[in-house]
Amino acid sequence: MSIGIPSIPYEFPGLSEEEEDEEWIEISDYLYLKKIIFLGHELDDEITNDILAILYFFDHTNIETFTNNQNQTNETTYNRNKKKSNSNDIWFYINSQRDKSLNGFDTLSNGLAIYNSMELIESTEITTYCVGIAATPASLLLAAGEPGKRLAVSYSRIVINNARSSILGQAAALDIQLKEDYIFYNIITTIYAECTGKTKNKIKQDMKSKLSLSAQEAKDYGFIDEIILDSNSPFFSITKKKK
Repeated sequence: MSIGIPSIPYEFPGLSEEEEDEEWIEISDYLYLKKIIFLGHELDDEITNDILAILYFFDHTNIETFTNNQNQTNETTYNRNKKKSNSNDIWFYINSQRDKSLNGFDTLSNGLAIYNSMELIESTEITTYCVGIAATPASLLLAAGEPGKRLAVSYSRIVINNARSSILGQAAALDIQLKEDYIFYNIITTIYAECTGKTKNKIKQDMKSKLSLSAQEAKDYGFIDEIILDSNSPFFSITKKKK
């Protein structure tokens, strides 16, 4: 049974004494105000566009300035930030497995759109954090986080699989689709190789075998840098504070 969309009380900065101290906002909006993105779904078009929109919003907007001014003016103040400290990172939480009902070509193109946007972010760094499962293309986004800030919980799973499209139709259309598949396949393997340090041939072999890794195996492979809930991790105290 659905519990609906959770809402929480939030006190907006900059309110006058005559105004109420807090309002109830959806929890997803609260997370956005804290520069947190949560991918808990397969990468369909709607989810992808939502993530793209919030990434560019984070990149072009100083969140603190926005929340301080949104109750005082109808205009949004945009401030280009310089590189920020860890406390101002974008936190990208991932729990996404591939939905076999979706076309592999579409999920790969959506994953690439988010990857390209992550690469374009100039104002801050992106900490990626696998809290469940990250399967292609979500595992690509996990590996694309800021070096040193790619995290996973102890019992997470990271999967790379050969996400090809469902090829149907006439011969001419099939030929075009096969060529597009080949192009996307090479782009994906190249990015995986760059992010993990493995060779493209190794990546291709593992994608064909649908490689599934534990958190420790993913760290050894090069997908992540730290395993959270390990007291030796430099991120342990940071994540504990955020709970």
